[in-house]
Amino acid sequence: MAALVWLLVLRRWSEAVYTGLQAAALMTSAYYLSIPRSLLLWFPLWVLVARVATRRPWLFVLYLLISGPLMLVNTARFLSGAWAG
Repeated sequence: MAALVWLLVLRRWSEAVYTGLQAAALMTSAYYLSIPRSLLLWFPLWVLVARVATRRPWLFVLYLLISGPLMLVNTARFLSGAWAG
């Protein structure tokens, strides 16, 4: 929702509509396993993250410090078979 509000503040209407429609579809769905996969398709969010990270290098380091351990946890869960439900 924060990304959607930010896109509306920036007046990036087409990206806000794209992200808003996907957010509405995910919020009204009962199938929660598709949310992480759908978030990967939100290119406006990742473009905004890259834009902010290029202006503030410490934020990129913080992102790496958070996403690195999460990647290891997800990899361990995948290898143990937790991805299968």
